[in-house]
Amino acid sequence: TPGAGLREAPVGVQPRVVYISDEAVLTNTDIANAQIVPGASPEQFGVEVHLSEGGSARMREMTRRHIGRPVALMLDGLVVAAPIVRSEIGDVGLLTGGFSRAEAERIVRGILPQ
Repeated sequence: TPGAGLREAPVGVQPRVVYISDEAVLTNTDIANAQIVPGASPEQFGVEVHLSEGGSARMREMTRRHIGRPVALMLDGLVVAAPIVRSEIGDVGLLTGGFSRAEAERIVRGILPQ
C-alpha cells in the first residue's frame, strides 16, 4: 500500500504497480552518460548509467534507504522500469531488465541530457 505522499503508478505494460513520489530524486541533468550493455542472453540488453557528482550523491543516499525495494525509472511521465535495488548505487548504475535492444535504446535516448 502507498505511504504518505506516494501515488500508485503502473510499470510499463506489466501487471505490476509501484508507489512513487511526485518529486524526482534524479533528472536527466544528473546523467553524465548512458549506454547499452549486453544482457543475460544475446536477445537481452541492459543499460549502464553514469551519474554526475551531484546525481551520484543523491542516488547513493536514496538507494541506501531502498535496498530490497523498487526504484522507478520514468520516461515521458511513465514508469518504464522499476528494478529492485540490490545494493547502494553511486557513480554508475546498471539497469538489468532483460530489455530488447529497442527498449534499451529508448531508455538511453530518454535519459541522456538533451
